[in-house]
Amino acid sequence: MTIPLTERLRHWYEKCEVHFAVARPGGALDIGLASRARFLSDRELGLEVPRLAWLRLRSYLEANPWVALHPGELGAVKAPYQLKGVYTRALEEGERDTVFPGAGDAVGVVIGLRELYITKPGPEAGLRVDHWTQEDLTRFEGELGWLREENW
Repeated sequence: MTIPLTERLRHWYEKCEVHFAVARPGGALDIGLASRARFLSDRELGLEVPRLAWLRLRSYLEANPWVALHPGELGAVKAPYQLKGVYTRALEEGERDTVFPGAGDAVGVVIGLRELYITKPGPEAGLRVDHWTQEDLTRFEGELGWLREENW
């Protein structure tokens, strides 16, 4: 399955830090913060995760690979999307350095994208739109006024 990655959606995930939630045994959530994100394709999102956060979260992801992702910073308000997917692998060092130049000791993590939801408050909240085309989602963004300059 591919995710309809509009220019606006890409912008918010790639220009802001990304908050991600993983489930611990028993169902409690743990939150991580990726300082950078890059779409590797319309099926995969790479995250630059600080090494200490990775060491804390890795066993949870190996036990339950599902991850919920949301842009941070101003994107938390202006980019009402939530991606969900599964942890697939850590990037090899050379690949990580290509995707995230200057990453230092951070870990590159790949999330296989599975679902896309609208999180905007109102009647659209919770709407699952990963089955839409990119054109459908762009049209929807326009109808909601999201394509105005102040919403970027």
